[in-house]
Amino acid sequence: MKEPIFKLKEEKADIETSIRLHAHHPNFPHRRFIYGFKELILPELWDNTTQRPTKDKAIIKAYKNHNPTIENDLLNTTRQIEKVSAAVKDYFGLAEINKTEITAEGLRNYLDEQFDKRSAISPKVKKETLNEYLNRYIEEIEAGIRLNGGNHYVEGSIKNYKTFKAQFALYQKENGKVNFEDITLDFYNGFVRFLNSKSYRANTIGKHIARVKAIMRAAFAEGLHTNKDFERKEFKILQVSTDEIYLDEKELKAIQTVDLSKKPHLDLYRDIFLIGCYTAQRVSDYNKISPHNITTLKTGAKAITLHQKKQKEK
Repeated sequence: MKEPIFKLKEEKADIETSIRLHAHHPNFPHRRFIYGFKELILPELWDNTTQRPTKDKAIIKAYKNHNPTIENDLLNTTRQIEKVSAAVKDYFGLAEINKTEITAEGLRNYLDEQFDKRSAISPKVKKETLNEYLNRYIEEIEAGIRLNGGNHYVEGSIKNYKTFKAQFALYQKENGKVNFEDITLDFYNGFVRFLNSKSYRANTIGKHIARVKAIMRAAFAEGLHTNKDFERKEFKILQVSTDEIYLDEKELKAIQTVDLSKKPHLDLYRDIFLIGCYTAQRVSDYNKISPHNITTLKTGAKAITLHQKKQKEK
């Protein structure tokens, strides 16, 4: 079996058009099978190469003024396509295991059974719990399906979500399971107390609260709950100013002139540290600088050129 193909019904339409599944097999009439579902999308937001909604941040940004939920809308469409694709593969896999004949009618009936036709492609399953959604949310940012402002989540951000997930699990171990409707001011105060008991700084606690709000906001946009307590002003992200500690030029020079010739590993670490100081880049950026990042400008001066991992900027 070839990979399922997804095409627009009307590729040149100036209004939203439906997405159709195309599957191929020798047993199908004319060797092909077409299955329509009611998921709609503007042709401008469709990527023919990936056969999925576009991930082009410039295009998404242009539509965001008219539709603030555009990113979630495209994410939901992508997720539904993936579910249909998986169901098609399941049908062929089951037919092979059970030694049953593969037919267009059989595939259509299988898809109809898997998806509630009232919503075209919404699986007939119970709504996800908050913990189930959190697991899927993290899986999708790791896979690059769920984006952050049109960009892929960087490794550090993914790690932070996993850290939040671990602390959220520990909180529930002490206080019982938490679902969408339980994210209230009582939860907020209890979660803050829990994190305080672990001697976390206010800014760290604030980042965990920010992730609660991000998860709840995304789930709300996807229709998984109607609870908006997380938007109340009392459900605030804790943040305090900090004293930034820095080295001045004299101190950097002193570090640079220390003789570490007998300790080559420390010599290397010192150089990497100084590169970080003088380039003022994040550790994830200056750690990857190598000779191929060094270019010569028209003036003859040498420069370091790199693309920032987090901001995707040159």
